[in-house]
Amino acid sequence: MSAAKLGEHRRSAPKAITTSDAIRWHGIGIAILFALLGTIGSMVAFAPNSGRNGRSSLIDSSPSHPLALPHAALPCAACHTNSIRPGNEACGRCHPDVSPYYEAHAAMLAAGQWQCITCHHPHELDDGLRFAPDGTVTAYSAGVTRPVAYDGHYRPSRAVNIAIAPTSACGTCHDVNDPRDTVASCLPNGFETWGNRRPSLCFDIHRSALADDRAAAWVAAAAVLRSLTPPEPPSRPRPWLPAFWLFGGFAIALSGAGLRRVVVRTRAGRSRRALPRVDVMPATVRRLPRIDPAICIGCKACVDACPYDVLEIQHYLAKVSRPDDCCGLTLCEQRCPTGALVMADGDPIGDLPRMSPTLESLDTPGVFLAGDLTGLPLIKNAMNQGTEAARHIAASLGAGAARMPQGVPSVDVVIVGAGPAGISAALESERLGLRYALLEQGGVAESIRSFPRGKLVFDQPLEVPTVGALWMRESTKEELLGHWLRIVQERRLQVYEQTRVVRLRPQLLQGPFVVDALRNDVEPLQFVGRHVILAFGRRGTPRKLTIDVPDAMVNHVHYSLADAASFAGRRVLVIGLGDVAMETAIALAGQSNTQVTVSYRGEEFKRGKRRNIEEVKRLARTGRLALRLGTEVHRVDVESVTLSHTDGSEHTVGVDAIFVMIGNVAPWSFLKDLGIRRVSDEA
Repeated sequence: MSAAKLGEHRRSAPKAITTSDAIRWHGIGIAILFALLGTIGSMVAFAPNSGRNGRSSLIDSSPSHPLALPHAALPCAACHTNSIRPGNEACGRCHPDVSPYYEAHAAMLAAGQWQCITCHHPHELDDGLRFAPDGTVTAYSAGVTRPVAYDGHYRPSRAVNIAIAPTSACGTCHDVNDPRDTVASCLPNGFETWGNRRPSLCFDIHRSALADDRAAAWVAAAAVLRSLTPPEPPSRPRPWLPAFWLFGGFAIALSGAGLRRVVVRTRAGRSRRALPRVDVMPATVRRLPRIDPAICIGCKACVDACPYDVLEIQHYLAKVSRPDDCCGLTLCEQRCPTGALVMADGDPIGDLPRMSPTLESLDTPGVFLAGDLTGLPLIKNAMNQGTEAARHIAASLGAGAARMPQGVPSVDVVIVGAGPAGISAALESERLGLRYALLEQGGVAESIRSFPRGKLVFDQPLEVPTVGALWMRESTKEELLGHWLRIVQERRLQVYEQTRVVRLRPQLLQGPFVVDALRNDVEPLQFVGRHVILAFGRRGTPRKLTIDVPDAMVNHVHYSLADAASFAGRRVLVIGLGDVAMETAIALAGQSNTQVTVSYRGEEFKRGKRRNIEEVKRLARTGRLALRLGTEVHRVDVESVTLSHTDGSEHTVGVDAIFVMIGNVAPWSFLKDLGIRRVSDEA
């Protein structure tokens, strides 16, 4: 192969060299000086007035009292006896035995590096929430109170105050601006402009928090705090502000005159801005909770905190009951009041494709993987992976990338799957000027479409930063889908919906790749791409019934539930007893006059979340659904299904709709044909 051909298939971008024809500077020193002065003046002019003593408060109001609600009845002499600034001994008169239970915190307190007023200054840092027995909630600050909305179920037997400390108290050991720091999970959304004065969601680090079942109050306080709209700090008169506007504009004009041109050329003639980088590699080792039974008190704080029902209480102690459902989040560790639970590394994860840190397959160069296929949870991670994969492809092609011969219908990258990873990859490819084709066997965001109506979509509890142009906020399914479809339409993305990939093969060792597809299962299409991004899910396609279905019933067989209300008053059969099947049955049984039958070939519940199992059993006891264990579908007729029992008997059920929830066919055979191996295959 010639040197020219080798250059066409290089896997890394050529080293960038700064030259005078790319960046030119003229009199920039003077311009920088004026711009710096203008910037400093603007920072002073626009610095938010953070209220008394430079402090932002949960309540935007003028104080009527120097103390917050819990201390309002105290006289000054209660704290200010021998000194103007009280120490820990003053707080200890009312709060004995409140030393921290974390060794590091206790050591700092003993060394004098901490004071009680570091986190809870009565005049400045005394925000909090008061929960009353009647269900009302009051937000308080120094001298100010206001009621806040709360629709939860927490009702204490007596008034409970939850103090909310600012994250500035954590800045000695933690970086509150680093999303990888453990303190990041304590920060609510919407308070970013407050800097290190943001309120913390990690409450009560003292041993006394074990009393009065405080764990339930923590959860309720976190829910209320997330729902609050952060007030804007009150502004103050600035008569000299117009002068700074004029000065800032003059500095900008000088900068524009001094900086003649800074141009970075791309293949599409666009500017490639330096965007943040995020960690997109999945964990190679499974992380699981490890519980010390010697200090576990069975308070259920970790059980309530886990969003995936991994933990449960057995014999008055917490236990890991569903390790396969754990995705390594640390909420349980953070909520454990005694430190009995810690996240620890377990067995290596073998069910992952072999790939490099750039998300490129180690077995088939030129193929990148993104999204659920990589084993990394959360929608935000999928979005970031799609964006990063497109960036690496653009870098490997380089400016003025070597392309395939003219006349060959081709693109720089073929993206398979129009979920969060695929859409993000397409958006970034368009921004970088890459030619692309986005193929989807269903519709755009098909996985989101399959969610039940009104389902809340969120990526909690981790505050994962996002890169790229795709929108992501805590929202309902409909709101999220609306935003994504609007972005797809406004950007006019090259999406081929209802296009199923049937074969993908490389023409050369490192591409290009030929992708054979079928649109609507009829029209053959072919794409030739320099690279490929596989952005579909690990679950693959739904597993279907192996028996014949009459033509009249084909449109009545479903593999997902989007809107349970549309099946109200109908006869429905749900096949399967996993979490998805149980959630489907529960949603259908909640509709009026709906007859729900659940068929499962096993004789008992073998898997699933505890709450789903308990709810299905309750609905079966009350007659809201019929549970047919030890049965399989023997025959499907028009408006009826015959179930065969393990003892050989048969039972006919009248149906108007059938939901087949028996799992999915994993895409590993497709990947294996492409040459992509799993980590376990290598072992």
